[in-house]
Amino acid sequence: MTRAHGSVTCSTYNIARSSALWAALKEVAVRPEVNVRPYLDTDVADAKPKPWRPATAQVARELKGAVVMRTWAGEDGKRPRNHAKFVVVDRQIVVVTSMNVSRSAEEQNVELGLRLDEPLLARAIEDQMRALEPHVYEQVAGG
Repeated sequence: MTRAHGSVTCSTYNIARSSALWAALKEVAVRPEVNVRPYLDTDVADAKPKPWRPATAQVARELKGAVVMRTWAGEDGKRPRNHAKFVVVDRQIVVVTSMNVSRSAEEQNVELGLRLDEPLLARAIEDQMRALEPHVYEQVAGG
């Protein structure tokens, strides 16, 4: 992912600073030629922020240059769960996984993931997430 030259789109239920993916996101987000767009679950990130698990506003501040999206409550007051876990790199490579973005998930858990070099699927996933934005997500200020 750190070799991305155009874009990185990812989605996760939770994110931890201990994660290798977090470090990679921070590295690519500062490069102006790379569009970084993480999707996060508000209830998990903002309900009880921990020093190792940043709130969505902290993610936006720390991923300088990224467009950070979080779930928002609709007219019914209910917020959907963002439980999708994937990374799309350069609209080409797709990684779909059961893993949350944390060191324990990366090093201790039994997880399953699939990496595909599939541009049509990559574009379809990104397009679907963008289509959901007006209904499910809001941009987090501070990025």
